[in-house]
Amino acid sequence: RPSMNMCPRADPSKSSQEIWEDFSLSFSPAVREVVEFAKHIPGFNTLSQTDQVSLLKAGTFEVLMVRFASMFNVREQTVTFISGTTYGLEDLRAMGMGELLG
Repeated sequence: RPSMNMCPRADPSKSSQEIWEDFSLSFSPAVREVVEFAKHIPGFNTLSQTDQVSLLKAGTFEVLMVRFASMFNVREQTVTFISGTTYGLEDLRAMGMGELLG
């Protein structure tokens, strides 16, 4: 019986390293969006490049975690990225993200 969730799941034949690379690629556009957003914050561009980089390094992870939470399907225990790839909890744990999952 076909699943109602038509999003492709992470390929089970891939190694955890390959899954992590796919996962990282899924987040690259989101990181770029955070940087672009920061550039539009009044005063951000007047900071030194070193300070800008420090602030982005310090806050990007938190912003991504908020976005990550909105992609989580509690009922199915999956995360679906904009690319359409769905990762189950077991995939995320295999990538070393167990601490983020609680």
